[in-house]
Amino acid sequence: MSQLAFKKKKAFGEKSILDTQLKEYELMFNKARKPLIPFAREESPNINVLLALAKSYLLESKFGYADAVLKQCVTQEVNNYKVFYLLSFLHFTRLPEIGFKNAFEVLERAYVLNPYDEKTVLRYADFMFNLRAPSSDLLYHAIAMVKEYQKLNPRSINVYMKLGYFYLYLNEIENAEKTYNMADSLFPGDKNIILNRGIIAQRKKEFSKAIDIFNSIIDENEYKDVYTYLGSVYLEKEEPEKALEYFRKRVRISRNEDDPMYREALKGIRNALQVQEDMNEK
Repeated sequence: MSQLAFKKKKAFGEKSILDTQLKEYELMFNKARKPLIPFAREESPNINVLLALAKSYLLESKFGYADAVLKQCVTQEVNNYKVFYLLSFLHFTRLPEIGFKNAFEVLERAYVLNPYDEKTVLRYADFMFNLRAPSSDLLYHAIAMVKEYQKLNPRSINVYMKLGYFYLYLNEIENAEKTYNMADSLFPGDKNIILNRGIIAQRKKEFSKAIDIFNSIIDENEYKDVYTYLGSVYLEKEEPEKALEYFRKRVRISRNEDDPMYREALKGIRNALQVQEDMNEK
């Protein structure tokens, strides 16, 4: 039930601090935790109960409660990788109390305890890739780590998506294309894969192909960011009016300043207007 509540929370967006009325997702979280709390208060609570409770608090962004439960877990089981994986979602200022400087160190501990857990491997590799730049050795070590895990689970869509993301970031378009094409053959019709194939086509300046791909997955609810990508393609094609149409659609759908794709659409509008002005002056 906590996962379902989390989905509703994401759909709802940020709740105002002035809004004291419990929302549907909050009631669902409370209901999910209600049977767990009595067991968590026992003298020697079951570790799985504590982990379920901590995860529920994390999903609801109640980090103070999650912090207390997870530190209880650490005192109970110092070699449980799940505990350290969940600890990585806390703010780094909460970690020195248990001997860690940051989430990277916590994830490293989780990985050492279990290098075969997919979520741990991918999150650890992601931290290594993103937080240790510009050290190329560590960037490629993160890729090697994921590829090594892929040998154990060659049909994991999450592994393909992570590798594709790494290659795109490094602008290794050929490797990214191979990765997403292989993923597409295993998981035909997956919209995340299709989206990334569109990004690759755009990077290769295959604009007509990119436009066709993006148009195939337009969805204002789940794939609203496609409008931003379409705007960027038309901007590259020096068609500012068409670019403005799509950037403005994305802005109208969701006005969230914390959303990077919303901010990218606003930036796209400014750039498209500038291109339009420059073209009119010629």
